[in-house]
Amino acid sequence: MVLAPLKLRVLGGFRLERADASEVESLGRKEQALLAYLALQAGRPQTRDKLASLLWGDRGDQQARHSLRQSLAIVRRALPDPDGHVVLSDQETIALRPEAIEIDAALFVSRATSESDEADVAAELYAGDLLEGVSVGAEEFEEWLRVERSRLHGLATAVLRRSARRRAAAGDHDGANHAAHRLLALDPIDEDAHRVLMTIFHETGRRAAALRQFRICTELLMQQLETRPSIETVRLYEAIRDETLDAGPLLEAKKVSAADRISAETARTPPSSVAESATGPVPASPSRLRPRDKRLLRPWRAAIATLLLIAAGAWYWFEEIDLIFFRPSSLAREIDSVFRQRAILGRMAYPLPDKPSIAILPFENLSDDPAQEVLVDAVTEDITVVLASISDLFVIDRSTALSFKGRSVRVRQVAEELGVRYVLEGSVRRSTEYVRVSARLIDALTGQTLWADRFDVAVAGIFAVQDDITLRLVTAIRATLTEGEQERIAFAQGTRNPDAWLAATQGLQLLRRLTRADTARARELYARAVQADPRYAGAWDGLGWTHFIDAWNGWTRTPEESMRQALECAQRAVDLDPKRGRTYALLGAITLMSGDGDAAIAHFERALQYSPGDAEAAALMAYALTYTGDLDRAEAMIRQAIRLSPNSPEWYRWTLARIDRLRGHFAGAIEVLGRKLPSFPESIVPRVELVLAYVQAGRSQDARAMGNEILRIDPPFLVSTWARAQPYTDRSIVEHEMAALRLAGLPGER
Repeated sequence: MVLAPLKLRVLGGFRLERADASEVESLGRKEQALLAYLALQAGRPQTRDKLASLLWGDRGDQQARHSLRQSLAIVRRALPDPDGHVVLSDQETIALRPEAIEIDAALFVSRATSESDEADVAAELYAGDLLEGVSVGAEEFEEWLRVERSRLHGLATAVLRRSARRRAAAGDHDGANHAAHRLLALDPIDEDAHRVLMTIFHETGRRAAALRQFRICTELLMQQLETRPSIETVRLYEAIRDETLDAGPLLEAKKVSAADRISAETARTPPSSVAESATGPVPASPSRLRPRDKRLLRPWRAAIATLLLIAAGAWYWFEEIDLIFFRPSSLAREIDSVFRQRAILGRMAYPLPDKPSIAILPFENLSDDPAQEVLVDAVTEDITVVLASISDLFVIDRSTALSFKGRSVRVRQVAEELGVRYVLEGSVRRSTEYVRVSARLIDALTGQTLWADRFDVAVAGIFAVQDDITLRLVTAIRATLTEGEQERIAFAQGTRNPDAWLAATQGLQLLRRLTRADTARARELYARAVQADPRYAGAWDGLGWTHFIDAWNGWTRTPEESMRQALECAQRAVDLDPKRGRTYALLGAITLMSGDGDAAIAHFERALQYSPGDAEAAALMAYALTYTGDLDRAEAMIRQAIRLSPNSPEWYRWTLARIDRLRGHFAGAIEVLGRKLPSFPESIVPRVELVLAYVQAGRSQDARAMGNEILRIDPPFLVSTWARAQPYTDRSIVEHEMAALRLAGLPGER
């Protein structure tokens, strides 16, 4: 058997060992990240472009590829790997030879997902979060790391749960206790772990600790989920409380508390004989004593019983105190830490808003020089101002957040006082050579860090790159709290100008409302973004979409001119960023309008080739496929888009309803289209779809009512204008839909 020459440990940190067990210590953070990422791909080759973008996405293509080559050379020298036995590479791809390196995460996953019962082995392999403590400041890599950490964390809780159950059932109390403690450290509200500990405490004679464990479980569930323990947990508690649960095989008599012994004896012995049985034998039974002796014995009997009851209570509380203070377990420390960090909804001074709410705490000055407070305050204020300008976030005013400056406060306290769910805290440290900005976004209701990052900037360029720091922080926060990866795809690359970024962000929000007025306003914002940064491909792309939507909806008197402008903007965006997937989606939409369905779909496929995780590109392709007649593929694409972006724009669901309508499933289409219609009081698109569904379902009265609604919103609406913008491959569908719209009372011509 050939042993792996290298051992890579990425769970709980990073450690790379050679065959002789010596540690490879000469790798930087980027090299560690590169090696870990490749190792977790199980030998699958990764393109150089992908790796360069993953770790150096903030640089130009050539510089990113150069940085990748440098890091790869460092890895080869450190291993060492002069003959390419470990690292396999060519001009386009890089991979690790699977048999040349043993990685703990891969072994953990293999054991955790094995059909055989290897839960104990897998549980011991999980030493902590993936690459714990490793941060490289690359947004794409950090997002991948967050997803992978979550996946492995979920597997770890599952195997620890199985291990705790199996060991408890086998009577291995120490092993079950260890597994349950580790499980609760990962997930403090896992009821399986609490029940295992309750059972162990009961079976080892620690009834008080078992009952206390139930109280801990109850408090955590109420605090975090506002719910009560399951019926299974409650029944276990009641059985322990009422002493109806049989003790396990390892129960030791010496560990049974006095209170438990007296309770048990009382259940079997008449009350009058409790004192005698507790204090030892008496010379004779009370029934054989003379009446006078009996009278003398009564007060002593009562006094002894009272003392014993006091002793029993003292012993009971001693066990509780001993558990809490004298022998604090890792579980108690973990539970206490978790309990103190989480905010409670019922204690919040204000109800949470219906959109993500955040408070930006004043950043901390970690420099020795108090004069640096000016720089620290500037960073905090910039982040607050930009975030507050985004309409889908609720941001606490800067002056209110300043009340916490200089105070030692917990995140829980901030959230409860201000009525917010999320808190951003950070620090700035300035030395003679660099400025380091660190930030952390925390979910106050769970106590978990959702995102963290750190930026090192040369002192000479701090004010020049202050905008860049603000933009990176704001992009990451908005991506975490709103549409996730979609916002990163849209804005994380392409500009480092906050004014351009903010204008484009607001433009996209307006564009998605699909109204004439909002589209016009979006055009103004995208034009402002282009003016602020003429090399911002995303702004040119958005500007092109505003012209296309005008032409598609018939909102312009010169649709040909609008299409020409849309095409010019798309071509400009492609020149600036040839791999921007969304721009190829725009080209696909323009080509579809020209009547070339096959070429249009090819553009959409190219969009997804460059941006496989882009939900918007997938949704746009789905919409295009409804015109070419490929409804099965359209449904698959739109469901993929919704899966990629669970908080997706409403038009994704409208597309799904459109597919139902074209298939003749009118009831489903009507239900989906009508559900959120009041939230979009000025949008024509879903109302036209709803009119068509009503007519085709035979609901003519509803169709006419909706037709009147369309004319109220858009008085110039004409069926003929609408029809010219419908690029169906099968033109007979257009004729049928025109007839349906006329039946609803919409004018055909003027």
